[in-house]
Amino acid sequence: MNLDERNKSNKDFFDMVVDIDYDSRHMQMMAGKEMIGNLLDKDIKKILDLGAGTGLELLSIFEKYPNLEVTIIDISMKMLEELKKRFPNKNLNIICGD
Repeated sequence: MNLDERNKSNKDFFDMVVDIDYDSRHMQMMAGKEMIGNLLDKDIKKILDLGAGTGLELLSIFEKYPNLEVTIIDISMKMLEELKKRFPNKNLNIICGD
């Protein structure tokens, strides 16, 4: 499988699971996701989130840093649409890509 085929396969997979059980499965890992916010510098202004999915890891980060600017990259537009719904009023720079 070449890189383009792998990327399409990954995109298709995440497009499919976003509507099925992505968040419910990833909610089981929230303790780890919440630790990310504890590791950030208290004066942080911007972060880059690669493979953001639906943005579950951002829930606790935005609790601590509500005005944070976040650049988000994910291969699945469907995942990014869910993320946009979750954070409609946040400062997000969203990029669909790999």
